[in-house]
Amino acid sequence: MKLKITLFLTMILPFFACESGEKKTTTSSSNDKEVITEATQKIGLENGRWISTDDKNKGIQIYNDRLSMFHKKGDEIVNKTYYYELDEKDGIEYLRLKDRNGKVTTYGLLEYSDESMVLSYLDRGSTLTYTKEKE
Repeated sequence: MKLKITLFLTMILPFFACESGEKKTTTSSSNDKEVITEATQKIGLENGRWISTDDKNKGIQIYNDRLSMFHKKGDEIVNKTYYYELDEKDGIEYLRLKDRNGKVTTYGLLEYSDESMVLSYLDRGSTLTYTKEKE
């Protein structure tokens, strides 16, 4: 009997120990003060600069909740800044970029580490590979 209980607990306890990954928010109001508690944090990309492996004059700079794609042309730097958000569907992570006019561009985030980032531009099927710029 003890063996059955031990096996049962061994199989069930890991389910309770794991987080579901869902965002849980509790809101309460008292005396015009609102308290919000989040069980999980919003996941984002680390701030920094990423340089294209195909063209050293192209890259991405990430800061706060923004992503800027830049291209050096001689002494001039041309860039376009987007707000970004990450979400996952069916096991695939997506990077959605929204420009100031509200146009959304979607990339598949194929790889993301401390050293490299690989994006797949879903409209064209092209793959963009970047390495983290050393500080």
